[in-house]
Order: sequence, then structure tokens, then C-alpha cells
Amino acid sequence: MAVWLNNIQLPVWLSNLAENAKVSVRIENGVVTDVVNSDDAILSSQDSVWQGNGRLAISGLSEMHTHLDKTYTRHRLGRIKPGLLSAIEAMEKDKQEWDLADLQIRMHQGLERAFLNGVTHMRTHIDWSGTTPPLAWQLFDDLSMQWRHNIHLERVALIPLPLFGDIHNSRTLAESIKQSDKAILGAFIHSSNYSESAMENLFTVATEFELDLDLHINEELQSADGLVWLADYLNREGGFQGSMTCGHACGLHVLSDEQVSGILTTFAKHNVTIVALPTTNLLLQDAVTGVTPTQRGITVVKEAVAHNVRVMFSSDNVADAFCPYGDYNPISVLKLACMASQLLIRNKVSEHYPEI
Repeated sequence: MAVWLNNIQLPVWLSNLAENAKVSVRIENGVVTDVVNSDDAILSSQDSVWQGNGRLAISGLSEMHTHLDKTYTRHRLGRIKPGLLSAIEAMEKDKQEWDLADLQIRMHQGLERAFLNGVTHMRTHIDWSGTTPPLAWQLFDDLSMQWRHNIHLERVALIPLPLFGDIHNSRTLAESIKQSDKAILGAFIHSSNYSESAMENLFTVATEFELDLDLHINEELQSADGLVWLADYLNREGGFQGSMTCGHACGLHVLSDEQVSGILTTFAKHNVTIVALPTTNLLLQDAVTGVTPTQRGITVVKEAVAHNVRVMFSSDNVADAFCPYGDYNPISVLKLACMASQLLIRNKVSEHYPEI
């Protein structure tokens, strides 16, 4: 039996019909099989019909960068000093409360909110502080199975860079992740823990175990050492052949225009995706008690778009030490990102803003 979404409106990029046309969409076995003008739709009495009454319909939304293991903890954290490193410190203390029941309740709540906001794909980073998989990593298998009909889930091991300081430990970590389903290797790379040898080990084991990478890299306005090293590495003969995502990348602001252009050119050449996180970056960067921030927390979005680098936006942290707000709502995040980055989604009037 087919299902019809009748009398709805599709964005131009989802339809080859006239703009603002009311359409009917036929879905069978979860696949769109036809899109026609509503006036031309032939609906069978055996078909199920949902009347859209002219509402806008879009495809399922993606959350490319989230932290389900941390979510909904802000109410129990007390007073937190401003800034990224203070948020990390507060979160480390809260991990003492992370038992199976606590994680199940909070992670399920996050998925429920995301689903109600139209999310069908979600990638969550999971804190990993030792050489063995954390409890939230193990819980992910059950979550993925329970939510498989509603949200496609992926997980990233968020590992502090110093744990890659030893090549044997690095291989142990990579092997654990390789054995996990829907798993990606990740690392937290910051000027406070930066090490070129650890970076080398990280990429060595990612290549050996054929793992994709998703990095928290230079989530700061003080340094871009990790990003500079990464671009140099990618330009080496061989480079990295897997899929790579760089989250945050705020540190690009400290570089010259020429340096930024070189890095972004390399990223475009090697299909590196940048994920900008406007909520946390605007809150945590240049954050000082009692003083209004003057520096941009969000990364160089316009420049990345101009260099044909793929850019995505995501909710990042929701109701935790890093961000007390949020609701896993990609539309809300996109609105904030466009204002913070001075972007327009679709612009027919002004040439001052790049289109995305």
C-alpha cells in the first residue's frame, strides 16, 4: 500500500516543478516513487493519504556533531567558570554520576527530542578517556538497535590527543574502534595538549586500520597548530585516504588570510568537511566573566564556502557544561549559524553574502 503526502510544498532543490507549486508525493516501502502536481495526482482508494494543506515538507535532517553522553546534565553542575577548559573540568567531575541508568535516561531523551525535530541521521561523539571502551560506547549498540527505524546513528570515539602519544596504545584504541559497529576514530586536539608525535600516531593507526576520522580540532581562538599540521600532512605524498571531518576549527582566525586560503584549498582537494558549531563556539570562545566578547567564536564559514569546502552546522552540546541551551533542532541551529556567519540560505537580492 502506498502513502501519499497530498497538497504539500517542496523546496526548489527537492523538486523540478515550478517554485511554490503544490505537489503530491507518493511513498512506497519507505521510498519516494513519484512527485506530481497535486492537480494531476491520481489517488487510489486503497492508498493512505495525508493532507498537507499547503505545508512545507523537507527531507529528514542530520545532526553531524553531538554529545549524547553529556546531554541534559547542566542542572546538576552548579556554577561553572567561562570558557572551554572550565567546561571540560566541570564535565569530568560529573562523569562520576554516569552509570548505566543515568546514561540510558539522558541519551534516550536526547534522541526523542531530535526525532521530534525531524532528525533522521545523528552522529554522536562519546568521551573516551582510557584504553578500554567507556560505558556510553557500549550502550550505543542497544540505542542504535532501538532507534534503527527512526534515526540512523553513528558514533565517534572522542579521545584526548595525549592518549595517542604511544603507538602501542594507539593501535589498541584503533583496534577497539575497528571492531565496533558504525564507529569512527576521533580526537580532541587543542593547544593545551598538542603533540606532533601524537598526531603522527593518530594518522598512522587510522590508515593502518582503515578508519575514518572526525576531529575536535583547535576549538579555540589562540592557536591553529593542529590545523596547520593537518594541512601539511594531507599535502604529503599519500596523505590520508579515508573520510575526514574537522569540527570547530575556530583557530583559523589567528592565521593570515594567505595561510587560511592554503589550508582551505588543501581541505577542498582532500574532501575534508568542516562542521561549525555556533551555539558552543559563540558561548565558549572569548568568554570572560562580566565582559562582552569581541572575537568571533565560529570558524571561517564564508571563506570555507568560497574555497568549495563542505560546511555543515550542528547542535553540538545540549543542556550540559558546554552549552546550557539547545534542543537538537537543526533548523534552529541553522538560523543562528546564518546570523552569526552573516550567511543567507538563498539570496536573490544581495551579493554581499555567499549562498549555501
